[in-house]
Amino acid sequence: KKLRWAQTSAVGRNNMLADALQLGLNLDASIWPVIRAQLITLLQEHIESELSAAREALLADHAQRAASLQARESALLSATLELEVNQQAVAASQKALEEEKQRMAVGTHSSDVLNLNIGGEKTVAVSRGTLGVVEESMLASSFSGRWDNSLPRDGRGAFFIDFDPDLFIPLLTYLRMKRIQDPSAPASMPTVPGREAEFDAMVRYFGVRELTAAEHLPFRFCNILRVGNVSLSADGLTVTRTSQPLWKRSFGDKVVQRATMQRSTQISFKLHQLGVQPTAEDAGPNFGFAEVGSDRSDDESMERIPDGMYTFRARDGMLLAPVPAYIVGPNPRKRAQEGDVLTFILQIDGKMAMEVNGEPYGVVFQDLPDNMRPVVEMNSRMCKVEIVA
Repeated sequence: KKLRWAQTSAVGRNNMLADALQLGLNLDASIWPVIRAQLITLLQEHIESELSAAREALLADHAQRAASLQARESALLSATLELEVNQQAVAASQKALEEEKQRMAVGTHSSDVLNLNIGGEKTVAVSRGTLGVVEESMLASSFSGRWDNSLPRDGRGAFFIDFDPDLFIPLLTYLRMKRIQDPSAPASMPTVPGREAEFDAMVRYFGVRELTAAEHLPFRFCNILRVGNVSLSADGLTVTRTSQPLWKRSFGDKVVQRATMQRSTQISFKLHQLGVQPTAEDAGPNFGFAEVGSDRSDDESMERIPDGMYTFRARDGMLLAPVPAYIVGPNPRKRAQEGDVLTFILQIDGKMAMEVNGEPYGVVFQDLPDNMRPVVEMNSRMCKVEIVA
């Protein structure tokens, strides 16, 4: 009986499991498709909602950008029209000014001889063209002929210059020389020893700034950019090359920015020793300015790399630049000797002039970069150079 009961119970349990499995299969076939369809519908609705929101945001952003662009275009068009109007007004004003100049200068010529009473102490005769050699200056404008009737005169009709003759005569001499100068060898800038400040103030008053004495640049050799085999003195003013023949450089610790220059800037070096000449024909030392950004202290080569260098080679007087077009006048110039002082004058107009022991070599380079620093290039052992402070 127990055996039959156990067998009957087992059969019953098996039947129950079979029934439950069939019920599950029936549920899968009837319920899950409905649930799946609902889930798909909800997912599609969510996606469409997100896409719609993104589309609206993009359209709004596009409309905003289009409005901003249109506003900028309108502002640009307005500014262009305003610029054209201003240009026309300037052109008309310039034309009227030129016509006025011609009317007021009727009967005058650059060859006119004018008498100047300088400070009530000295009367000199000078041509109108000499006084106008620096165009657009106050001095040139004053004696252009337009204002002859309004300028002060003395009892004999001479134009009165209210400056000391010791100040004005050097300026007048310079103007005369400037009028006939060779562009490659311009007239030397005047100086009045002991009265430099007064002379500078007078020149600025007349608007002839290019004539002011060059400003000396105080600098030392930069220890940070120093390389091996170059000895630097404790005061930073003297460098000595201790080996050869690779090209090495010593740079000044100051940068000259032409955009901020008020007048010409000059630097000076004293050549103590040329050094032992290497076998290379292009033996240094070379002196001058280097473009900022070309601060190569060591070329690591026997062949000199000229990029960014505007220098004078002391041994043979050669002028060296990245390209020949930057060099002005004859090349080579007179070579330097041991003991010579070499001066380089960086001008506001992007030109560089040069002197050796005070003897002017004139303009030697043109179209210089905006930012430059002093440099000495060396490939000769025992070459020795000092900054003249």
